[in-house]
Amino acid sequence: MAVHWIVLLVAIIPFWLLQNIIHELAHGLALWFGWGWNFSIYPLPSMKLSRFTFAHVIYKPTATSETPTSRGWGLVSIMPRIVNGVFLMVAATLATFLQTVSPVSAVLCVLFAVCNLVDFSVGMVGIFRKEPNQSDIWRFQSYIGFDVYKLRKLAAISIFLGWVFLAIPTYLLLRV
Repeated sequence: MAVHWIVLLVAIIPFWLLQNIIHELAHGLALWFGWGWNFSIYPLPSMKLSRFTFAHVIYKPTATSETPTSRGWGLVSIMPRIVNGVFLMVAATLATFLQTVSPVSAVLCVLFAVCNLVDFSVGMVGIFRKEPNQSDIWRFQSYIGFDVYKLRKLAAISIFLGWVFLAIPTYLLLRV
């Protein structure tokens, strides 16, 4: 069991960096596939945007790029939450099935799921601030025009369900 904890502690930093890259890649690829824009990812913490960010992406239109509509920008803003949800479900499901075959792999899957769920939760919890800001969820809300109160309910429910969903493989791992 000690090996599980050592693997977990060693993997935290690379998984955090991987999660930063996945988050920004989700923004960039949505704009690249949808409208032909180029992008650059800066995966490490910085102040390059005149405010602290753990990571960020910079978009660059090309000569053939199209300009996204408001719904398009909304999709680009919310895409990391969608990717987080997919990776959370896949990693938690894999962890559940890997419990007996490879406990270390199951631990890594749970850690990856936790990283996705933390990114998801942090991104969604921004909607509960009273004043709109530059967070992805507020950008999504402003581009789409989604009712703030409905979005807050949806955010609270989805965060809760994500943590409940992750509790299953975590509980099974702790029993091993």
